[in-house]
Amino acid sequence: MRRFISAIVVLLLLASLTVGVAEDATDLATPTDLECTHESTREVFYFDNPSYASINDTTHRVYGSARVEIVCNDCGEVISVEKRDTVELIRAHAFKKGVCVFCGAKEPEPPEPSPEAVVTALPPAESTVAPAGAEGDPFLRLTLTEGDLRSLESDRIITLVIRPEGGEAAIALPVDNLRSELTETQADLEAAMQLREDGSLYVSLTLRGEQGEAAPRAEGAALRFYTPEDQPVRAAFHPENGDAPETILEGAWSPDGYWQIPWLGNGEYKAE
Repeated sequence: MRRFISAIVVLLLLASLTVGVAEDATDLATPTDLECTHESTREVFYFDNPSYASINDTTHRVYGSARVEIVCNDCGEVISVEKRDTVELIRAHAFKKGVCVFCGAKEPEPPEPSPEAVVTALPPAESTVAPAGAEGDPFLRLTLTEGDLRSLESDRIITLVIRPEGGEAAIALPVDNLRSELTETQADLEAAMQLREDGSLYVSLTLRGEQGEAAPRAEGAALRFYTPEDQPVRAAFHPENGDAPETILEGAWSPDGYWQIPWLGNGEYKAE
């Protein structure tokens, strides 16, 4: 009798353990919160018998009918499959022994190593501008900033020539000296010119900045007269303030085709 009761107790214990394991297994097998939502997908193409056409040195076109699989980027599951009659893709060449194994395009020759840069021609030493006069203003005006001159320097421009279009006179400004002066004074330069009927040239250079107006040093500035070599230029300078006496300047001929005299300040320069 005792043995019978013991057997029943053992069976009941085994039954309770079996139920507990089953319940635990049921809990582990239903992780509904971990299912992939397939929010990010991609298309994978399997061409039946594609054709190829070279586009350039690096790519070719692949086209034809293909089986297209929509694949989840997160879990890798194939979500759907469809057949498309026309598919076109751009792919990079796959060169082998100098030829693309797909489209037959020839591999371009590798560029030759570039030697050190060699200057074969002199950079432009001068830049000429022809400012237009405003309506009702008898002067031709041009405003230059330090940035303008720095840009000219980067292009290796040594001299800026302000010359009215078709005019026989101009003013030449040394870029480096003038840029240094504008940097020092924190000002812009306004250049004004007037070609008068009597053949004289009126020139005015003015620094304009937060400190007001001032006359620049303009070291190295010069006036040019584009007349033949056999017609020497001799100019009389009349300062704009009228206090200084007239100064006679003898022109120096330049092989570049002009007579040159130094700029002495704002005022009238009249060739004689």
